[in-house]
Amino acid sequence: MKPFRLEVELKTPVVLGSRPLRLEGLLWHCLYLNYGCPDTAREKLHDYLQFNGRFFHASSCAFFARKEQRIAEDFLKGTAWGFDPKEAIKKPSRAAPIKEVIARDRSTVGAMRQEDLHEDLIAPFGKRKPYKKLELLGGKYRIRMNQWKAYWAESLVFHGVGNGGAIASLMEFYLASIGVNASIGFGTIGRVRAMPERKDYSIVDPNRDLARPIPLDSDYQPRNPEKLLIEDALLMPPFRGEQGEPCYLPERIRTIYDDTSALDGA
Repeated sequence: MKPFRLEVELKTPVVLGSRPLRLEGLLWHCLYLNYGCPDTAREKLHDYLQFNGRFFHASSCAFFARKEQRIAEDFLKGTAWGFDPKEAIKKPSRAAPIKEVIARDRSTVGAMRQEDLHEDLIAPFGKRKPYKKLELLGGKYRIRMNQWKAYWAESLVFHGVGNGGAIASLMEFYLASIGVNASIGFGTIGRVRAMPERKDYSIVDPNRDLARPIPLDSDYQPRNPEKLLIEDALLMPPFRGEQGEPCYLPERIRTIYDDTSALDGA
């Protein structure tokens, strides 16, 4: 099994849950659709991804953005991207990061359940509770507007160790969209490509940031652990019905630029 990078083209903004998507979870879903059995899908994961006895070498998602050459005129109105305009004129060929990760609020209509209408959740204006004001106009259907933060970039990136080409084929065949609200068009994906990597970035990414949840007692220790969120997390798909372990968690929104491989020797 060899290190690889998986690029998943994003056609529409993706909505993430409280935690980012993980490669082994998406792969388990594809295998479940293929074999029709959750246990078989879990067993087959070992054929596609390296397992170290605790977790798979498979990262959570990161947003992929490119760096482009910017001409001096791009910097004349201020210190865009952290470059001094005078320096930009002297060195017009310097590469500047193009911020291609775009966040937008997306609203959907959701049904209200009976427990949503509990009096403890309803408060007057100015009180911090889930529902500041509730207005029912009658009828048996009660709905509310849900707001989500949706993100778009050229593609999502996953890192792993295993058979990247076979994983890309499965995802491209079985997945039409990913993330929260995938059933109504958010996170629609296009081409899925696998490319070899020189190193295993499935645990620590090219930016040297944590790329996936790892147990606190793992042999893989992150840098600056005091700055990371620690919560119980499930390590094995399908991520339900099991006891979680205390883990260091990666940033929910990570960005990887196309030239970060230059950091290898830094």
